[in-house]
Amino acid sequence: MSNATQFLKKFCLFVCLAAAIVSCKKDDDPVSIFAVTGSTDYAFEYGQTREIPFYQTNIKEFEVEKQPSGWQTEVENSVIRITAPQVGTSADLVGRIVVVATSYDLITIRQTLVVAVQTAEDLSAEATANCYLVSEPNGRYKFRATVKGNESASSITPSDAEIVWQYPAGLLDKVSLEEGYIFFSADSTLEITEGNAVIAALDDEENILWSWHIWSTAYDPEQGAQTYSNGLTFMDRNLGAAGNSNATENDILLSYGLLYQWGRKDPFVGPRYYDTSADRSIYDANGKWLSVKIVASTEETGTIDYATANPLTVITGSEKTEFDWLYASRNDALWGNPNSSTGVNTAKGSKSLYDPCPIGWQVAPQNGWEGFVTETGDQDLIQAEGSYDYGWDFLYDGSETTRYPSAGRRSFSKGVFTNVDLEGYDPVGFYWSNSAYASGSSMASALSFTKDLVEPVSSQYRAGAFSIRCVKQ
Repeated sequence: MSNATQFLKKFCLFVCLAAAIVSCKKDDDPVSIFAVTGSTDYAFEYGQTREIPFYQTNIKEFEVEKQPSGWQTEVENSVIRITAPQVGTSADLVGRIVVVATSYDLITIRQTLVVAVQTAEDLSAEATANCYLVSEPNGRYKFRATVKGNESASSITPSDAEIVWQYPAGLLDKVSLEEGYIFFSADSTLEITEGNAVIAALDDEENILWSWHIWSTAYDPEQGAQTYSNGLTFMDRNLGAAGNSNATENDILLSYGLLYQWGRKDPFVGPRYYDTSADRSIYDANGKWLSVKIVASTEETGTIDYATANPLTVITGSEKTEFDWLYASRNDALWGNPNSSTGVNTAKGSKSLYDPCPIGWQVAPQNGWEGFVTETGDQDLIQAEGSYDYGWDFLYDGSETTRYPSAGRRSFSKGVFTNVDLEGYDPVGFYWSNSAYASGSSMASALSFTKDLVEPVSSQYRAGAFSIRCVKQ
């Protein structure tokens, strides 16, 4: 997003403020305006220089009235250029910069900027991914914004960055693009707030070039890892979940996590409550309520490029597309495991460009859940402890259990959320694998279950949005 375009979105507020300042003037006198573009709260690295754009009308001169020790501030060419100190004491690293504008008719207008030095943790220091975990309250973070997802060879050149959606409101703030990195801050609380967000890199025309899922959680996947009897090591909860328990109704909701159309990297939210079809509330950077968009797959919308540029849009399938969100060309390799056959694919696959899991993890392979049932004759015996209760506590190594909540799905034909104990229907669970169902199949493979049936390898329409349980690479 260009500075000028970004300003236009917020300028009405500043115009109203400026109009109030000069309301006592005559109607034919020039209006005097001095207003920064966007936020007035900024975080810096040590020694970092940032340019804060502003809009001005009828201003004669500027003066830096106040700034913390060690900071440097210049006003030039419609930007306030601020440089943080190279070193400093705690008293110097947070403060206010006050810039005074004087109009030609001697009206003064002040702008106060809150500045702080806060070193950002590089989430992409070891590798890049489509999902990054943050776990420190009031933390400052950054990641490489010039690399698409999981492949260093796929590069982009963004001009700006923004929050596409987040929950709860205010989960992240201070988003900026600086020297090829996207910077952002977690909310200022004593404990990490559990939630999710999507941050996008934009070009000069505000088009989304790529987007990343930020999973804000106290959960450590390494500490909670579970190795199944087939040798695969899984997370102990769904991607994006804030827990994995059914002790209370709220615990059930927190265990659901996020939903993904097969082969897409960007998540969609599930329900607002544990037993409703209404979407969870999501918000933009300013706390404005947003909604998931739904479009039908067409020549224009049913493409990877469209999906990449519209991470908040569910693309529904139709009979023409065989209920794939892709309209014309099916792609079995989107999640890195195209080596399917008429039998169960035992290959683990490789992490692909569009894989939505964090660094070191990937979407589970087709044979990931083979131990959840034992076949004896014509009857499938479910390997679980206890009875079905908004999901199963499956035995994953013969004795230990792992909970798989019945988190529902988004419909492959309508895009809306469904299947969570609604209107007499039992809740159901769907978990995508990274493989097509079989060679040449229009379907993809998933774990699916109800209270009566568990299918470790079931065929499902690719436009459906299901849960994901990541495995170690």
